[in-house]
Amino acid sequence: RRTASDDDDGSRRGPRKSKHAKMWRTLTQKRPISSLTSVQQTSLLMAYWRMLETRRSHTPHAPSPSLIQDEFAPILLDNLASPELLQQFQSSPFLPIGLNFLAIRTRIIDDWLLEKSCSSSSSSSSSNSKRRGRRQVVNLGAGMCTRPYRLDLPKSTTIYEVECHGELLHTKHEVLQDAGYKPSDAKVISVEGNVADMDALCEILVEKHGLDPSLPTDWIAEGLFAYLKPLHHLQVLERARHFSGKDSRFIVTLVHPYCQQHVLHVLGVKLPWAELRPITDFITEMKHAGWSKNLQVLGDKDFMAMFQRTVTLPIFLVSAESNPTNPIT
Repeated sequence: RRTASDDDDGSRRGPRKSKHAKMWRTLTQKRPISSLTSVQQTSLLMAYWRMLETRRSHTPHAPSPSLIQDEFAPILLDNLASPELLQQFQSSPFLPIGLNFLAIRTRIIDDWLLEKSCSSSSSSSSSNSKRRGRRQVVNLGAGMCTRPYRLDLPKSTTIYEVECHGELLHTKHEVLQDAGYKPSDAKVISVEGNVADMDALCEILVEKHGLDPSLPTDWIAEGLFAYLKPLHHLQVLERARHFSGKDSRFIVTLVHPYCQQHVLHVLGVKLPWAELRPITDFITEMKHAGWSKNLQVLGDKDFMAMFQRTVTLPIFLVSAESNPTNPIT
């Protein structure tokens, strides 16, 4: 299986320069993004944690090897994060817990994406039909995600990055491209839309940006659902299934209700999470919406077995494939 840490097989690669690449230099003037919500500011925090995880590979006697490599995170932070914001990141009491889970979830989703993308690429090269190998990825709440740059995704893949604040995506790509980098061979489309209004978002995806509901589609909700009201969860799952073809998949990170109280009382941090609910309730809705094939729930014991990393809070990664028939109309 190709993984996001396999440097020798091309599934993960170093920074890719564009044809007219400029030598990267530290910019002396920041490019502040106006009016970011507290939720959107966390996208820069995720970039900061990815930077720290990447540095682990260069740290002598590190307790475990780095799970990911993100050479682009420092570029984003250097251009977009103020010294005051970086100081907040450095002093956050949530750092030890958050960093471990961030590294684990990033690595798992990287591998999850590459697994299908690589197989789709192989089937496409051996088939007369280019359509047969095409695959779509919809990243809900993409923020400062750098997978289009880090992962070697094939031309047959189209990535839709969704954010309610379109400037966030525009600035991210502007910073990286000004630094001389470009995404992998996959086509990347920035989509401004609100996940809390999934009907309108899917209309935008299809009518404005060309999402094909008949094609297999991978939906990513990484760190997003904790910020959505529970009433929106089923809507997202149902609409995603309705606008996906055969062999589609959904992956999501879920936070147990206990985490809210623990983070507040033990760490003294109030996170802008919405109402959290039992994981079993979400899984029931996932099945109802048509995502039940090969359903997998990964938690702390799985993370330890896979990566020898401890996650002390009940946070989960749940993934499933679409049912053979679409029950949602």
